[in-house]
Amino acid sequence: MRTSTIVLLLGTIAGVAARPAGAADECLPRAQLHDVTRMATVMGIGAALRRCGQCLGADQYAQTLEQYDAAGLMRDFAAARVTLQAADRPTAEYGDSIVRQHARTYAETLSGNCDACRKTADLVKSLSTAAARDKFYADEGAGLATSSEIMLCH
Repeated sequence: MRTSTIVLLLGTIAGVAARPAGAADECLPRAQLHDVTRMATVMGIGAALRRCGQCLGADQYAQTLEQYDAAGLMRDFAAARVTLQAADRPTAEYGDSIVRQHARTYAETLSGNCDACRKTADLVKSLSTAAARDKFYADEGAGLATSSEIMLCH
């Protein structure tokens, strides 16, 4: 029994060592951090808003969605997506995986309860200018850069 456990362990180690490098084995160049941040936060805010309708009430919900559209967040997302997709394939795939994961956790934070939903509506309202969005993305990117969610290239 002990021998079979060792053989199984060695087989597992060999399998891990032999597998080709994939997106999870990559790092994100600092140049792509801004694009990943823009995409993840816009996706996260959008997902949170879909969950917040009941908390915000019909009028505030509709107003917040209008502000989300008017702020140009989806244009920011699209521009960041084009830039990230232009990166080499491993970088683009790794960046995409970060976007999806961070957007999920970010949406959960922004819609965790009705108080969080009201704060999210206030956040959307505060992003009405390009300067406000740039500062927001920079602040979020600084936080993401220090998180354990990603590996930045050195």
